[in-house]
Amino acid sequence: MLQHDRISHYSKKFKFTYDLFSNKVNALTEKGFLTIEELNGKIEKLTQFGDYEAAIELYDQLLEIVPNDEDVWCERTFALCELGQFDKAIESCDSTISINPNNASAWFDRSYSLSQIGHNEEALESCNKLLEIDPNFIDGWEERAYILYNLGQIDEAITSLDKGLEIKPKDEDHGVVKVMKQLRKEWLQDKNE
Repeated sequence: MLQHDRISHYSKKFKFTYDLFSNKVNALTEKGFLTIEELNGKIEKLTQFGDYEAAIELYDQLLEIVPNDEDVWCERTFALCELGQFDKAIESCDSTISINPNNASAWFDRSYSLSQIGHNEEALESCNKLLEIDPNFIDGWEERAYILYNLGQIDEAITSLDKGLEIKPKDEDHGVVKVMKQLRKEWLQDKNE
């Protein structure tokens, strides 16, 4: 079976930019926190070296100042997933979703986290919600396929892969496309054996 790191979605979205927190500069500096440049640099370094626990501490400090910032909640979720703290990641996703119920990334992260702890039915519900919000979220189709496969629904899993491949059928360089094509091939072989 092809081993695939579904965290690849996170590595794509986990690049902090100056703009991410630019609207919070005043609040941070008034409270004596790092400047935005310092915070950005510190979090980038922490995550680059895999110090997700320290990054989570910074997120928690930041969330005391800006508790309704869905971007901070999403990035905190990533760090929790990297640490395998999926129960806490689900709580973090739920906080994001309470702020913005249409945050597709939060629904993806919630689905992924639930599937990692074996709650596949609930993971499928979250994934379906994600795809209702953004039907072109290719990683969502891949995640849905994994969940369905884990539930023993191979035909539906293959159908999800096919729907995902319709989004970027010719983009051979897209990592998810390669994985989805390989999974489709393997799952069809499994089904026919």
